[in-house]
Amino acid sequence: MAATKRLSKELAAVKEKEEISKFFKITKADPSNIFVWEGLLYPSTAPFNEFAFEVKLNFNENHPFKPPTITMVTPIYHPNVDEQGDVCLALINTNNWKPVVQAEQIIKEFAQLIDKPDPNHFLRGDIGEEYTKRNAEFLSKAKGHAEKNAKPK
Repeated sequence: MAATKRLSKELAAVKEKEEISKFFKITKADPSNIFVWEGLLYPSTAPFNEFAFEVKLNFNENHPFKPPTITMVTPIYHPNVDEQGDVCLALINTNNWKPVVQAEQIIKEFAQLIDKPDPNHFLRGDIGEEYTKRNAEFLSKAKGHAEKNAKPK
């Protein structure tokens, strides 16, 4: 009950924030299952800035005492996102999680991660190496992958 109440408030806050609406839009959050939010992420930097990516946030029934998970529904060529769409975001790692963290913070950090990959937490080493050592090649592959899989912005 407490988790439902808190998530309802956080959902309303995310929807109201004009700052967030520039890079993330909630597309589905059913009040009967407030634990699952679907949205569109609009990255702001190349090679992803021309596209919209479908995302799913899954909150635990023990929220805020357990962190949510973020899944990229739209496939993305990114070193911090694995082939299944799981995202490595330090803020929601169980070792780093703090119950005071709001959904708004999670969404902001997630958007920043997609815009600027974190070299300390690569899930896909091959893409991470490409990103750090052959960046032009990474940018080209990532843009081609986005053109094939993502929605135009």
